[in-house]
Amino acid sequence: MQALIERIQEWWQAADRTQRLLTLVGGVLLIGFLALTAYFSGQAKYQPLFAGLSPEDQATVVDGLNAAGIPSQVEASGSVSVPADKVATARMRLAQDDKLPTGGKGSDILGLLSSFSTPAQEREAIRLAQEAALSRSISTLDSVKSAIVHISPGKDSPFADETVAPSAVVNVHLASASLPALDESKAIARLVQYAVPGLQAKNVSVIDTSGRMLFDGAEESSPTTMGNRKLQAEIAEAKRRESELQRRLDVAFGPGNTIASIQVSLDMDTVSEQKYDFALGDKKVTEQATETMTDPKSSAIGTAGADGNPATPGAPRGPAYSSTVTSNQYPSTETRTERSKAVGELTAMTVSVIANATKVEDTAPLQAILDDYLGARNGQPGFSASVQSVPFDATADQDLKKAAAAASSSNMMGQVMSLLPVAALVIVGVLFSKSIVKAAMSSRASPPLASSRALDTGALPLSSNPALASRADMARSLANDPDIQAALKEAGLESVSDLGHFDDTVDVEEIRRRIDVPLEQIKKLARHRPETVAMLLKTWLLEERA
Repeated sequence: MQALIERIQEWWQAADRTQRLLTLVGGVLLIGFLALTAYFSGQAKYQPLFAGLSPEDQATVVDGLNAAGIPSQVEASGSVSVPADKVATARMRLAQDDKLPTGGKGSDILGLLSSFSTPAQEREAIRLAQEAALSRSISTLDSVKSAIVHISPGKDSPFADETVAPSAVVNVHLASASLPALDESKAIARLVQYAVPGLQAKNVSVIDTSGRMLFDGAEESSPTTMGNRKLQAEIAEAKRRESELQRRLDVAFGPGNTIASIQVSLDMDTVSEQKYDFALGDKKVTEQATETMTDPKSSAIGTAGADGNPATPGAPRGPAYSSTVTSNQYPSTETRTERSKAVGELTAMTVSVIANATKVEDTAPLQAILDDYLGARNGQPGFSASVQSVPFDATADQDLKKAAAAASSSNMMGQVMSLLPVAALVIVGVLFSKSIVKAAMSSRASPPLASSRALDTGALPLSSNPALASRADMARSLANDPDIQAALKEAGLESVSDLGHFDDTVDVEEIRRRIDVPLEQIKKLARHRPETVAMLLKTWLLEERA
Protein backbone atom coordinates (compact mmCIF):
# COMPACT_ATOMS: atom_id res chain seq x y z
CA MET A 1 0.00 0.00 0.00
CA GLN A 2 2.87 2.32 0.80
CA ALA A 3 4.48 1.60 -2.55
CA LEU A 4 1.24 2.47 -4.37
CA ILE A 5 1.00 5.78 -2.55
CA GLU A 6 4.62 6.60 -3.43
CA ARG A 7 4.03 5.82 -7.12
CA ILE A 8 0.94 8.09 -7.13
CA GLN A 9 3.00 10.88 -5.59
CA GLU A 10 5.74 10.43 -8.18
CA TRP A 11 3.20 10.54 -11.02
CA TRP A 12 1.55 13.63 -9.57
CA GLN A 13 4.89 15.41 -9.34
CA ALA A 14 5.85 14.43 -12.85
CA ALA A 15 2.44 15.37 -14.38
CA ASP A 16 1.83 18.75 -15.88
CA ARG A 17 -0.92 21.21 -15.03
CA THR A 18 -3.43 19.96 -17.62
CA GLN A 19 -3.12 16.35 -16.51
CA ARG A 20 -3.59 17.34 -12.91
CA LEU A 21 -6.75 19.41 -13.74
CA LEU A 22 -8.30 16.66 -15.80
CA THR A 23 -7.60 14.12 -13.10
CA LEU A 24 -9.22 16.29 -10.42
CA VAL A 25 -12.34 17.06 -12.52
CA GLY A 26 -12.74 13.42 -13.53
CA GLY A 27 -12.36 12.24 -9.95
CA VAL A 28 -14.93 14.73 -8.66
CA LEU A 29 -17.42 13.73 -11.38
CA LEU A 30 -16.87 10.05 -10.66
CA ILE A 31 -17.38 10.52 -6.94
CA GLY A 32 -20.54 12.60 -7.57
CA PHE A 33 -21.94 10.02 -9.96
CA LEU A 34 -21.31 7.24 -7.47
CA ALA A 35 -22.94 9.29 -4.70
CA LEU A 36 -26.05 9.98 -6.80
CA THR A 37 -26.28 6.33 -7.77
CA ALA A 38 -26.09 5.25 -4.15
CA TYR A 39 -28.68 7.85 -3.13
CA PHE A 40 -31.26 6.94 -5.75
CA SER A 41 -30.69 3.24 -5.34
CA GLY A 42 -31.34 3.61 -1.63
CA GLN A 43 -34.67 5.41 -2.23
CA ALA A 44 -37.81 3.28 -2.05
CA LYS A 45 -39.83 2.81 -5.21
CA TYR A 46 -43.05 4.81 -5.04
CA GLN A 47 -46.39 3.50 -6.30
CA PRO A 48 -49.57 5.56 -6.82
CA LEU A 49 -51.98 5.12 -3.93
CA PHE A 50 -54.82 7.26 -5.30
CA ALA A 51 -55.16 9.10 -8.60
CA GLY A 52 -57.37 11.92 -9.81
CA LEU A 53 -57.99 13.39 -6.36
CA SER A 54 -59.28 16.83 -5.61
CA PRO A 55 -57.08 19.19 -3.57
CA GLU A 56 -59.29 18.58 -0.53
CA ASP A 57 -58.91 14.82 -0.82
CA GLN A 58 -55.18 15.15 -1.40
CA ALA A 59 -54.84 17.16 1.80
CA THR A 60 -56.91 14.59 3.71
CA VAL A 61 -54.85 11.65 2.44
CA VAL A 62 -51.48 13.34 3.02
CA ASP A 63 -52.55 14.35 6.53
CA GLY A 64 -53.47 10.75 7.31
CA LEU A 65 -50.19 9.44 5.88
CA ASN A 66 -48.14 11.92 7.87
CA ALA A 67 -49.97 10.96 11.05
CA ALA A 68 -49.17 7.29 10.31
CA GLY A 69 -45.51 8.08 9.61
CA ILE A 70 -45.66 6.95 5.97
CA PRO A 71 -43.73 9.07 3.41
CA SER A 72 -45.73 10.31 0.43
CA GLN A 73 -45.33 12.20 -2.83
CA VAL A 74 -47.99 14.53 -4.24
CA GLU A 75 -48.27 15.33 -7.92
CA ALA A 76 -50.10 18.16 -9.65
CA SER A 77 -52.27 15.68 -11.58
CA GLY A 78 -54.03 14.76 -8.33
CA SER A 79 -52.24 11.52 -7.46
CA VAL A 80 -50.64 10.55 -4.15
CA SER A 81 -47.82 7.97 -4.15
CA VAL A 82 -46.29 5.97 -1.30
CA PRO A 83 -43.49 3.38 -1.16
CA ALA A 84 -44.50 0.20 -2.97
CA ASP A 85 -44.07 -1.95 0.14
CA LYS A 86 -46.39 0.31 2.16
CA VAL A 87 -49.41 0.52 -0.16
CA ALA A 88 -51.50 -2.01 1.78
CA THR A 89 -50.46 -0.52 5.13
CA ALA A 90 -51.31 2.99 3.94
CA ARG A 91 -54.79 1.98 2.79
CA MET A 92 -55.45 0.18 6.07
CA ARG A 93 -54.33 3.12 8.21
CA LEU A 94 -56.31 5.61 6.14
CA ALA A 95 -59.44 3.48 6.49
CA GLN A 96 -58.83 3.11 10.23
CA ASP A 97 -58.36 6.88 10.71
CA ASP A 98 -61.28 7.72 8.36
CA LYS A 99 -58.99 9.53 5.92
CA LEU A 100 -60.07 7.84 2.71
CA PRO A 101 -60.85 10.18 -0.20
CA THR A 102 -64.52 10.92 -0.83
CA GLY A 103 -64.19 11.26 -4.63
CA GLY A 104 -62.07 12.37 -7.55
CA LYS A 105 -61.54 15.77 -8.99
CA GLY A 106 -64.81 15.59 -10.89
CA SER A 107 -65.31 18.32 -13.44
CA ASP A 108 -61.72 19.48 -12.92
CA ILE A 109 -60.58 16.52 -15.02
CA LEU A 110 -62.43 17.92 -18.01
CA GLY A 111 -60.29 21.04 -17.80
CA LEU A 112 -57.21 18.95 -18.56
CA LEU A 113 -58.54 18.11 -22.02
CA SER A 114 -57.18 19.98 -25.00
CA SER A 115 -57.80 20.16 -28.70
CA PHE A 116 -55.16 17.47 -29.19
CA SER A 117 -56.94 14.96 -26.90
CA THR A 118 -58.04 11.79 -28.62
CA PRO A 119 -61.66 10.53 -28.44
CA ALA A 120 -60.52 7.73 -26.15
CA GLN A 121 -59.01 10.27 -23.74
CA GLU A 122 -62.18 12.34 -23.84
CA ARG A 123 -64.35 9.32 -23.03
CA GLU A 124 -62.04 8.35 -20.19
CA ALA A 125 -62.11 11.89 -18.78
CA ILE A 126 -65.91 11.95 -18.92
CA ARG A 127 -66.06 8.59 -17.15
CA LEU A 128 -63.74 9.79 -14.38
CA ALA A 129 -65.81 12.95 -13.97
CA GLN A 130 -68.99 10.88 -13.66
CA GLU A 131 -67.41 8.60 -11.08
CA ALA A 132 -66.18 11.53 -9.00
CA ALA A 133 -69.55 13.31 -9.10
CA LEU A 134 -71.43 10.15 -8.12
CA SER A 135 -68.96 9.47 -5.30
CA ARG A 136 -69.58 12.91 -3.83
CA SER A 137 -73.35 12.51 -4.17
CA ILE A 138 -73.37 9.13 -2.41
CA SER A 139 -71.10 10.45 0.36
CA THR A 140 -73.80 12.96 1.33
CA LEU A 141 -75.92 10.13 2.78
CA ASP A 142 -75.91 9.92 6.57
CA SER A 143 -75.06 6.22 6.61
CA VAL A 144 -72.08 6.59 4.24
CA LYS A 145 -68.73 8.14 5.14
CA SER A 146 -67.18 7.86 1.70
CA ALA A 147 -67.81 6.10 -1.58
CA ILE A 148 -65.90 5.09 -4.70
CA VAL A 149 -67.78 4.45 -7.95
CA HIS A 150 -66.38 2.29 -10.77
CA ILE A 151 -68.18 2.53 -14.12
CA SER A 152 -67.63 0.25 -17.08
CA PRO A 153 -69.06 2.01 -20.16
CA GLY A 154 -69.55 -1.26 -22.02
CA LYS A 155 -69.21 -1.79 -25.76
CA ASP A 156 -71.64 -0.80 -28.46
CA SER A 157 -71.50 -2.93 -31.59
CA PRO A 158 -73.80 -3.54 -34.57
CA PHE A 159 -73.44 -7.24 -33.84
CA ALA A 160 -75.59 -8.42 -30.98
CA ASP A 161 -73.13 -11.04 -29.81
CA GLU A 162 -70.38 -8.44 -29.44
CA THR A 163 -72.44 -5.84 -27.56
CA VAL A 164 -71.51 -5.38 -23.86
CA ALA A 165 -73.95 -3.53 -21.60
CA PRO A 166 -72.54 -0.88 -19.22
CA SER A 167 -72.14 -1.83 -15.56
CA ALA A 168 -71.19 -0.13 -12.30
CA VAL A 169 -69.91 -1.11 -8.87
CA VAL A 170 -70.18 1.17 -5.82
CA ASN A 171 -67.80 0.65 -2.88
CA VAL A 172 -69.11 2.46 0.21
CA HIS A 173 -67.46 3.07 3.57
CA LEU A 174 -70.31 2.90 6.08
CA ALA A 175 -70.56 5.21 9.06
CA SER A 176 -71.35 2.26 11.36
CA ALA A 177 -70.78 -1.48 11.33
CA SER A 178 -74.51 -2.21 10.95
CA LEU A 179 -75.88 -2.76 7.47
CA PRO A 180 -77.94 0.08 5.99
CA ALA A 181 -81.57 -0.41 5.14
CA LEU A 182 -82.47 -2.07 1.85
CA ASP A 183 -84.12 1.15 0.68
CA GLU A 184 -80.85 3.07 1.12
CA SER A 185 -78.92 0.49 -0.91
CA LYS A 186 -81.55 0.66 -3.63
CA ALA A 187 -81.35 4.46 -3.60
CA ILE A 188 -77.58 4.29 -4.18
CA ALA A 189 -78.08 1.84 -7.05
CA ARG A 190 -80.81 3.98 -8.63
CA LEU A 191 -78.66 7.09 -8.36
CA VAL A 192 -75.88 5.42 -10.33
CA GLN A 193 -78.28 3.79 -12.79
CA TYR A 194 -80.03 7.01 -13.80
CA ALA A 195 -76.76 8.95 -14.01
CA VAL A 196 -75.17 6.65 -16.58
CA PRO A 197 -76.91 6.41 -20.00
CA GLY A 198 -77.93 2.87 -20.94
CA LEU A 199 -77.15 1.43 -17.50
CA GLN A 200 -79.73 -1.07 -16.22
CA ALA A 201 -80.50 -1.86 -12.59
CA LYS A 202 -79.47 -5.51 -12.98
CA ASN A 203 -75.91 -4.39 -13.83
CA VAL A 204 -75.41 -2.29 -10.65
CA SER A 205 -73.89 -3.68 -7.45
CA VAL A 206 -73.25 -2.01 -4.08
CA ILE A 207 -70.69 -3.43 -1.62
CA ASP A 208 -69.02 -2.14 1.53
CA THR A 209 -65.36 -2.03 2.51
CA SER A 210 -65.56 -5.47 4.19
CA GLY A 211 -66.84 -7.12 1.02
CA ARG A 212 -70.46 -7.56 2.07
CA MET A 213 -73.00 -7.32 -0.74
CA LEU A 214 -75.52 -4.60 0.02
CA PHE A 215 -77.34 -4.64 -3.30
CA ASP A 216 -77.04 -6.95 -6.29
CA GLY A 217 -79.07 -5.94 -9.31
CA ALA A 218 -78.69 -9.36 -10.93
CA GLU A 219 -80.34 -11.07 -7.96
CA GLU A 220 -83.10 -8.48 -7.65
CA SER A 221 -84.81 -9.72 -10.82
CA SER A 222 -84.10 -13.41 -10.27
CA PRO A 223 -86.98 -15.82 -9.49
CA THR A 224 -85.38 -16.78 -6.17
CA THR A 225 -85.27 -13.19 -4.96
CA MET A 226 -88.83 -12.52 -6.10
CA GLY A 227 -90.00 -15.68 -4.31
CA ASN A 228 -88.21 -14.65 -1.11
CA ARG A 229 -89.76 -11.21 -1.29
CA LYS A 230 -93.21 -12.73 -1.75
CA LEU A 231 -92.66 -14.99 1.27
CA GLN A 232 -91.38 -12.14 3.43
CA ALA A 233 -94.30 -9.94 2.41
CA GLU A 234 -96.79 -12.68 3.30
CA ILE A 235 -95.16 -13.28 6.70
CA ALA A 236 -95.14 -9.56 7.50
CA GLU A 237 -98.78 -9.15 6.44
CA ALA A 238 -99.85 -12.21 8.46
CA LYS A 239 -98.14 -10.93 11.60
CA ARG A 240 -99.73 -7.50 11.18
CA ARG A 241 -103.19 -9.00 10.88
CA GLU A 242 -102.57 -11.41 13.78
CA SER A 243 -101.63 -8.58 16.13
CA GLU A 244 -104.64 -6.54 14.97
CA LEU A 245 -107.08 -9.41 15.54
CA GLN A 246 -105.43 -10.43 18.83
CA ARG A 247 -105.99 -6.94 20.25
CA ARG A 248 -109.70 -7.22 19.49
CA LEU A 249 -109.94 -10.64 21.10
CA ASP A 250 -108.03 -9.56 24.22
CA VAL A 251 -110.44 -6.67 24.73
CA ALA A 252 -113.47 -8.94 24.30
CA PHE A 253 -112.37 -12.11 26.15
CA GLY A 254 -109.40 -11.03 28.23
CA PRO A 255 -105.67 -11.42 27.67
CA GLY A 256 -104.39 -14.98 27.42
CA ASN A 257 -107.78 -16.57 26.74
CA THR A 258 -107.46 -16.70 22.93
CA ILE A 259 -104.66 -17.33 20.43
CA ALA A 260 -105.09 -16.02 16.89
CA SER A 261 -103.25 -17.37 13.85
CA ILE A 262 -103.55 -16.01 10.30
CA GLN A 263 -102.10 -17.20 7.01
CA VAL A 264 -102.33 -15.04 3.91
CA SER A 265 -101.46 -15.35 0.25
CA LEU A 266 -100.46 -12.31 -1.79
CA ASP A 267 -100.30 -11.81 -5.52
CA MET A 268 -97.00 -10.09 -6.27
CA ASP A 269 -97.45 -10.08 -10.07
CA THR A 270 -98.06 -6.84 -11.95
CA VAL A 271 -101.27 -7.19 -14.01
CA SER A 272 -102.73 -4.69 -16.48
CA GLU A 273 -106.43 -4.98 -17.38
CA GLN A 274 -108.43 -3.42 -20.23
CA LYS A 275 -112.20 -3.28 -19.94
CA TYR A 276 -114.80 -2.27 -22.57
CA ASP A 277 -118.36 -1.32 -21.56
CA PHE A 278 -121.12 -0.93 -24.21
CA ALA A 279 -124.54 0.34 -23.07
CA LEU A 280 -127.79 0.94 -25.09
CA GLY A 281 -130.17 3.75 -24.31
CA ASP A 282 -133.95 3.44 -23.87
CA LYS A 283 -135.00 6.06 -26.46
CA LYS A 284 -135.72 4.73 -29.95
CA VAL A 285 -134.93 6.75 -33.06
CA THR A 286 -136.84 5.82 -36.27
CA GLU A 287 -135.48 6.65 -39.70
CA GLN A 288 -137.11 6.03 -43.10
CA ALA A 289 -135.59 6.01 -46.58
CA THR A 290 -137.72 5.88 -49.81
CA GLU A 291 -136.35 4.98 -53.24
CA THR A 292 -138.34 5.34 -56.50
CA MET A 293 -137.31 4.05 -59.94
CA THR A 294 -139.07 4.38 -63.39
CA ASP A 295 -138.44 2.22 -66.51
CA PRO A 296 -139.50 4.26 -69.60
CA LYS A 297 -140.48 2.38 -72.78
CA SER A 298 -140.30 3.97 -76.29
CA SER A 299 -141.30 2.68 -79.75
CA ALA A 300 -138.56 4.59 -81.47
CA ILE A 301 -135.45 2.74 -82.28
CA GLY A 302 -132.31 4.17 -80.98
CA THR A 303 -131.62 6.59 -78.37
CA ALA A 304 -134.20 9.20 -77.54
CA GLY A 305 -133.12 12.64 -78.40
CA ALA A 306 -130.79 11.58 -81.16
CA ASP A 307 -131.02 13.11 -84.57
CA GLY A 308 -132.65 10.00 -86.09
CA ASN A 309 -134.90 9.25 -83.15
CA PRO A 310 -136.54 12.28 -81.78
CA ALA A 311 -138.47 11.90 -78.56
CA THR A 312 -142.16 11.79 -79.03
CA PRO A 313 -144.06 13.79 -76.49
CA GLY A 314 -146.69 11.84 -74.63
CA ALA A 315 -145.20 8.48 -75.48
CA PRO A 316 -146.16 5.71 -73.10
CA ARG A 317 -143.64 4.83 -70.31
CA GLY A 318 -142.90 1.59 -68.36
CA PRO A 319 -144.03 0.73 -64.81
CA ALA A 320 -142.55 2.74 -61.83
CA TYR A 321 -140.61 1.09 -58.82
CA SER A 322 -140.81 2.52 -55.30
CA SER A 323 -139.10 1.16 -52.10
CA THR A 324 -139.35 2.47 -48.52
CA VAL A 325 -136.87 1.32 -45.78
CA THR A 326 -137.62 1.97 -42.10
CA SER A 327 -134.84 1.56 -39.43
CA ASN A 328 -134.94 1.89 -35.65
CA GLN A 329 -131.79 3.05 -33.82
CA TYR A 330 -131.00 3.15 -30.11
CA PRO A 331 -128.35 5.48 -28.52
CA SER A 332 -125.28 3.63 -27.22
CA THR A 333 -122.30 4.44 -24.94
CA GLU A 334 -118.90 2.80 -25.22
CA THR A 335 -116.40 3.00 -22.26
CA ARG A 336 -112.82 1.78 -22.33
CA THR A 337 -111.00 1.28 -19.02
CA GLU A 338 -107.35 0.36 -18.43
CA ARG A 339 -106.28 -0.69 -14.93
CA SER A 340 -103.06 -1.99 -13.37
CA LYS A 341 -103.42 -4.07 -10.24
CA ALA A 342 -101.21 -3.15 -7.31
CA VAL A 343 -98.50 -5.58 -6.27
CA GLY A 344 -99.37 -7.49 -3.08
CA GLU A 345 -103.09 -8.03 -3.62
CA LEU A 346 -104.67 -10.33 -1.02
CA THR A 347 -105.87 -13.51 -2.73
CA ALA A 348 -106.45 -15.88 0.22
CA MET A 349 -106.59 -15.72 4.02
CA THR A 350 -107.16 -18.38 6.65
CA VAL A 351 -108.05 -17.28 10.19
CA SER A 352 -107.96 -19.77 13.06
CA VAL A 353 -108.47 -19.00 16.74
CA ILE A 354 -107.90 -21.29 19.74
CA ALA A 355 -110.07 -20.38 22.76
CA ASN A 356 -109.60 -21.45 26.36
CA ALA A 357 -112.57 -23.73 27.13
CA THR A 358 -112.41 -22.96 30.84
CA LYS A 359 -112.77 -19.23 30.24
CA VAL A 360 -114.69 -18.99 26.94
CA GLU A 361 -117.66 -21.35 27.14
CA ASP A 362 -119.69 -19.93 24.24
CA THR A 363 -117.72 -19.60 20.99
CA ALA A 364 -120.57 -18.06 18.98
CA PRO A 365 -119.54 -14.45 19.77
CA LEU A 366 -115.96 -15.35 18.88
CA GLN A 367 -117.06 -16.76 15.52
CA ALA A 368 -119.10 -13.63 14.87
CA ILE A 369 -116.01 -11.48 15.45
CA LEU A 370 -114.02 -13.54 12.97
CA ASP A 371 -116.77 -13.34 10.34
CA ASP A 372 -116.89 -9.60 10.80
CA TYR A 373 -113.10 -9.44 10.44
CA LEU A 374 -113.28 -11.19 7.06
CA GLY A 375 -115.98 -8.76 5.93
CA ALA A 376 -117.11 -9.02 2.33
CA ARG A 377 -114.56 -11.78 1.63
CA ASN A 378 -116.30 -14.15 4.05
CA GLY A 379 -117.43 -17.21 2.12
CA GLN A 380 -115.29 -16.52 -0.94
CA PRO A 381 -112.91 -19.24 -2.16
CA GLY A 382 -109.67 -19.09 -0.20
CA PHE A 383 -111.13 -17.10 2.75
CA SER A 384 -112.20 -18.97 5.89
CA ALA A 385 -112.39 -18.55 9.67
CA SER A 386 -112.55 -21.30 12.31
CA VAL A 387 -112.65 -21.51 16.13
CA GLN A 388 -111.38 -24.34 18.30
CA SER A 389 -112.21 -24.52 22.00
CA VAL A 390 -109.76 -26.48 24.17
CA PRO A 391 -108.74 -26.14 27.83
CA PHE A 392 -105.40 -24.39 28.18
CA ASP A 393 -102.58 -25.89 30.20
CA ALA A 394 -102.27 -23.88 33.43
CA THR A 395 -98.94 -25.38 34.44
CA ALA A 396 -97.00 -22.53 32.94
CA ASP A 397 -99.18 -19.96 34.70
CA GLN A 398 -98.78 -21.74 38.01
CA ASP A 399 -95.03 -21.94 37.56
CA LEU A 400 -95.03 -18.28 36.66
CA LYS A 401 -96.99 -17.43 39.81
CA LYS A 402 -94.63 -19.54 41.93
CA ALA A 403 -91.65 -17.88 40.36
CA ALA A 404 -93.21 -14.46 40.97
CA ALA A 405 -93.94 -15.39 44.62
CA ALA A 406 -90.40 -16.71 45.07
CA ALA A 407 -88.98 -13.57 43.52
CA SER A 408 -91.19 -11.43 45.78
CA SER A 409 -90.10 -13.31 48.92
CA SER A 410 -86.50 -13.14 47.80
CA ASN A 411 -86.81 -9.41 47.29
CA MET A 412 -88.44 -9.03 50.70
CA MET A 413 -85.70 -11.10 52.34
CA GLY A 414 -83.12 -9.00 50.56
CA GLN A 415 -84.76 -5.85 51.87
CA VAL A 416 -84.86 -7.28 55.41
CA MET A 417 -81.21 -8.30 55.18
CA SER A 418 -80.34 -4.84 53.94
CA LEU A 419 -82.15 -3.35 56.95
CA LEU A 420 -80.45 -5.63 59.51
CA PRO A 421 -77.25 -3.56 59.68
CA VAL A 422 -79.32 -0.45 60.27
CA ALA A 423 -81.32 -2.18 63.02
CA ALA A 424 -78.08 -3.46 64.59
CA LEU A 425 -76.63 0.03 64.55
CA VAL A 426 -79.79 1.40 66.17
CA ILE A 427 -79.69 -1.28 68.91
CA VAL A 428 -76.00 -0.65 69.53
CA GLY A 429 -76.66 3.06 69.66
CA VAL A 430 -79.48 2.58 72.20
CA LEU A 431 -77.35 0.30 74.38
CA PHE A 432 -74.42 2.70 74.15
CA SER A 433 -76.65 5.59 75.11
CA LYS A 434 -78.02 3.67 78.07
CA SER A 435 -74.51 2.77 79.23
CA ILE A 436 -73.43 6.40 78.94
CA VAL A 437 -76.44 7.55 80.91
CA LYS A 438 -75.88 4.85 83.55
CA ALA A 439 -72.20 5.73 83.86
CA ALA A 440 -73.04 9.38 84.20
CA MET A 441 -75.59 8.63 86.94
CA SER A 442 -73.18 6.37 88.86
CA SER A 443 -70.35 8.86 88.64
CA ARG A 444 -72.67 11.58 89.79
CA ALA A 445 -73.80 9.45 92.81
CA SER A 446 -70.36 8.17 93.93
CA PRO A 447 -67.37 9.60 92.09
CA PRO A 448 -64.35 7.29 92.19
CA LEU A 449 -61.32 8.29 94.15
CA ALA A 450 -58.70 6.57 92.13
CA SER A 451 -58.38 5.68 88.50
CA SER A 452 -56.76 2.60 87.11
CA ARG A 453 -53.84 4.65 85.85
CA ALA A 454 -53.24 6.10 89.29
CA LEU A 455 -53.40 2.69 90.88
CA ASP A 456 -50.98 1.24 88.38
CA THR A 457 -48.47 4.02 89.02
CA GLY A 458 -48.80 3.68 92.76
CA ALA A 459 -50.01 7.25 93.25
CA LEU A 460 -52.95 7.85 95.63
CA PRO A 461 -55.37 10.35 94.16
CA LEU A 462 -56.98 12.47 96.84
CA SER A 463 -60.03 14.61 96.82
CA SER A 464 -59.76 18.26 96.27
CA ASN A 465 -61.19 18.75 99.74
CA PRO A 466 -58.37 19.79 102.18
CA ALA A 467 -59.99 17.89 105.05
CA LEU A 468 -59.96 14.65 103.07
CA ALA A 469 -56.37 15.25 101.99
CA SER A 470 -55.21 15.68 105.61
CA ARG A 471 -57.05 12.51 106.62
CA ALA A 472 -55.41 10.59 103.83
CA ASP A 473 -51.97 11.80 104.92
CA MET A 474 -52.71 10.75 108.45
CA ALA A 475 -53.96 7.34 107.33
CA ARG A 476 -50.87 6.87 105.16
CA SER A 477 -48.64 7.55 108.17
CA LEU A 478 -50.44 4.85 110.14
CA ALA A 479 -50.37 2.26 107.37
CA ASN A 480 -47.60 0.27 109.09
CA ASP A 481 -49.32 0.22 112.43
CA PRO A 482 -49.82 -3.37 113.73
CA ASP A 483 -53.37 -2.65 114.78
CA ILE A 484 -54.29 -1.50 111.26
CA GLN A 485 -52.73 -4.55 109.70
CA ALA A 486 -54.56 -6.78 112.19
CA ALA A 487 -57.82 -5.00 111.33
CA LEU A 488 -57.16 -5.52 107.63
CA LYS A 489 -56.55 -9.22 108.22
CA GLU A 490 -59.73 -9.57 110.25
CA ALA A 491 -61.65 -7.79 107.48
CA GLY A 492 -60.02 -10.00 104.85
CA LEU A 493 -58.10 -7.14 103.24
CA GLU A 494 -54.56 -7.24 102.00
CA SER A 495 -53.55 -3.59 102.31
CA VAL A 496 -54.81 -0.11 102.92
CA SER A 497 -55.07 0.49 99.16
CA ASP A 498 -58.13 -1.76 99.13
CA LEU A 499 -60.07 0.93 100.97
CA GLY A 500 -62.26 3.22 98.90
CA HIS A 501 -62.74 6.88 99.41
CA PHE A 502 -63.43 8.63 102.67
CA ASP A 503 -66.99 9.11 103.62
CA ASP A 504 -66.96 12.81 104.38
CA THR A 505 -70.68 12.83 105.12
CA VAL A 506 -70.11 11.60 108.69
CA ASP A 507 -69.73 14.38 111.20
CA VAL A 508 -66.97 13.42 113.60
CA GLU A 509 -66.08 16.84 114.84
CA GLU A 510 -67.62 16.10 118.30
CA ILE A 511 -65.56 13.05 118.93
CA ARG A 512 -62.41 14.18 117.20
CA ARG A 513 -60.79 15.00 120.53
CA ARG A 514 -61.67 11.65 122.18
CA ILE A 515 -60.71 9.10 119.55
CA ASP A 516 -58.27 8.72 116.68
CA VAL A 517 -60.44 10.07 113.91
CA PRO A 518 -58.48 8.77 110.88
CA LEU A 519 -58.26 5.30 112.35
CA GLU A 520 -61.93 5.14 113.21
CA GLN A 521 -62.83 6.44 109.85
CA ILE A 522 -60.79 3.75 108.18
CA LYS A 523 -62.42 1.11 110.38
CA LYS A 524 -65.85 2.38 109.52
CA LEU A 525 -65.05 2.36 105.85
CA ALA A 526 -63.61 -1.10 106.18
CA ARG A 527 -66.92 -2.41 107.54
CA HIS A 528 -68.95 -0.95 104.68
CA ARG A 529 -66.43 -1.18 101.83
CA PRO A 530 -63.64 -3.55 102.77
CA GLU A 531 -62.38 -3.88 99.19
CA THR A 532 -61.96 -0.14 98.83
CA VAL A 533 -60.11 0.24 102.13
CA ALA A 534 -57.83 -2.64 101.29
CA MET A 535 -57.01 -1.04 97.94
CA LEU A 536 -56.25 2.25 99.69
CA LEU A 537 -53.89 0.59 102.13
CA LYS A 538 -52.21 -1.32 99.34
CA THR A 539 -51.56 1.90 97.48
CA TRP A 540 -49.99 3.46 100.52
CA LEU A 541 -47.74 0.52 101.04
CA LEU A 542 -46.56 0.63 97.45
CA GLU A 543 -45.75 4.31 97.79
CA GLU A 544 -43.67 3.66 100.90
CA ARG A 545 -41.75 0.88 99.15
CA ALA A 546 -40.98 3.16 96.29
